[in-house]
Amino acid sequence: MPITIKRSYELNTTNWTGGTTTELFIFPATANYQQRDFDFRISTAMVAAEQSVFTSLPGYSRKLMVLQGAVSLFHRGHYSKVLTKFDVDEFEGSWETTSQGRCTDFNLMCKLGTEGSMEAEIIEKGKNQRIEVAQTVAWFFLYPVKGTLELSVINKTMRVGQGDFAILKNDGVLPVQLKTIEHSEVIFTRIYR
Repeated sequence: MPITIKRSYELNTTNWTGGTTTELFIFPATANYQQRDFDFRISTAMVAAEQSVFTSLPGYSRKLMVLQGAVSLFHRGHYSKVLTKFDVDEFEGSWETTSQGRCTDFNLMCKLGTEGSMEAEIIEKGKNQRIEVAQTVAWFFLYPVKGTLELSVINKTMRVGQGDFAILKNDGVLPVQLKTIEHSEVIFTRIYR
């Protein structure tokens, strides 16, 4: 299970109609978000406009988690939902979706047929945590929203800080060991086989 760390300063941020977005990972690596030829994409976005319209993504499902602030999502013809810190909404990319409120969010977009999950965890300073990555997980990602931790797999240990993005391709069932250097808030994302 090789570990790759994308440092926060290496990530590409672009503008969209409601603010900015930072692409953390796209698969396959040759895919392009604008061409809609990806299997999955993980990103963060800063919603700076009080009201915004989400980009239409037919053929994709979306998961959105608020990292900071609050936002109300309106899915025309379906439902509306208010999200605050670490709340998640799952919806179809083809839905006509608008938002109200300013926030920073974390996004997982999956082509229909690709399954993924994401969850937030608050981990106190100095805590050691073992995470079993099941065989059904093809990719495992960590994104520290706050804090710093050490990530160890087999004999390899790497430090991951706020805004960095850790990528683990699962070639077998191996435990991942986490040790928090300071109080941390971490988003765990999994893509399933």
